[in-house]
Amino acid sequence: LPSVASYDGRSYGSSHYANNWVRSTCSGNMIPSKLQLGDAYLNLDNSLTENLASVRAMLMLYNSTLYTLPNGTILLKSKDDNSARLVEIDRRDIVAYSIKRGTHETPDMKVLDILAGDASILADILKQYMLDFYGSRWSCDATVDNIDKYNLVLQDRLIIDGKIHVITEIERDYTKDECKIKGWQI
Repeated sequence: LPSVASYDGRSYGSSHYANNWVRSTCSGNMIPSKLQLGDAYLNLDNSLTENLASVRAMLMLYNSTLYTLPNGTILLKSKDDNSARLVEIDRRDIVAYSIKRGTHETPDMKVLDILAGDASILADILKQYMLDFYGSRWSCDATVDNIDKYNLVLQDRLIIDGKIHVITEIERDYTKDECKIKGWQI
């Protein structure tokens, strides 16, 4: 800790006292807590970095995804976080359903090159983590009837045939009153 830190209206010093602790909760990867982009950190001068490349590096580093709520709010969510709404789909509303072993490719770690300093140590750790994370996943393709009955959104957790899936893609067909869903089994 720095000399003094405060959290939730309480102060904490670098010395240890009985019953003086802070609990933090996290889903997913906690390191690093701050990103330094480009050469500005190294050279102490102004430098420009490409915004989308920075976002890609951040998403890979934290194993996260960006998605929007119906009101337009953009959210960053760890793919390890399984706290989304749980929706059970009635068997009568399942038009089609299949699961298969998810295909994954070796992650392109060059995405991290935009980070300041030597990101190769992080890249090695992150590459193995991502291979382990995606290597054991099953993917789901489903078509669900009655769009209004479920009002599904990205990152919702679905229970279909006793298996839980996280929605990664939704395609709505209002004329047929159904939606096609892709997701990961958790």
